[in-house]
Amino acid sequence: METEAENDNKLFQNSIKYLHSISNVKALNVPALKSFYSTKGRLMELRNAIYLPFNLTRTSVRCQRCLINLSDGPASYKIKAQEKKSKFARKVLGKFHRDKPLTKYQRKYIKHLDEFNGNHLAITCKFCKKESLIKLEKPKKTVRSKGSKNIPQKKKRIKKKDKFCGLNEEAVLSLTPQNVRGFRRLNVRNKRQKNLSF
Repeated sequence: METEAENDNKLFQNSIKYLHSISNVKALNVPALKSFYSTKGRLMELRNAIYLPFNLTRTSVRCQRCLINLSDGPASYKIKAQEKKSKFARKVLGKFHRDKPLTKYQRKYIKHLDEFNGNHLAITCKFCKKESLIKLEKPKKTVRSKGSKNIPQKKKRIKKKDKFCGLNEEAVLSLTPQNVRGFRRLNVRNKRQKNLSF
């Protein structure tokens, strides 16, 4: 036979699941009731150490304060750019990563310094106006291993210079210095002008 403690445990599990399912009903369009049912369920979880799965309770799914599901609509999303660290903070971080000795103040400062240097997703619940931040990690660069297959890369074509600059070869060759009148006189004039300009 089941003991009284096991019966109470099952009763609390069922109650928590029931309250969670009620708070997720789409037909219930009153945010205050959804918040009430979610809060009751959360209090029962904490009192009896029975918890819902993490994928249902994380901050990107529920508001941290009123426990309303953010997918129901009462939330706004905004990406906050990373904050630039001060010159002093960059200097202290550099010393810390190079294992150089730090002063007492610098050691205390680095404990409170957040080393995360990416963007944040700011989720604002429209019901309770609570803003929660989620760190957006930058994707890590993948390094190719030496054993991986080499992908053939296209070789760059070396373009040959066109002697005729896109003109018809026959027409250009027909205009040789022998066939053109005054060609020699033009060359001599151009040379004289160049010499005078110096």
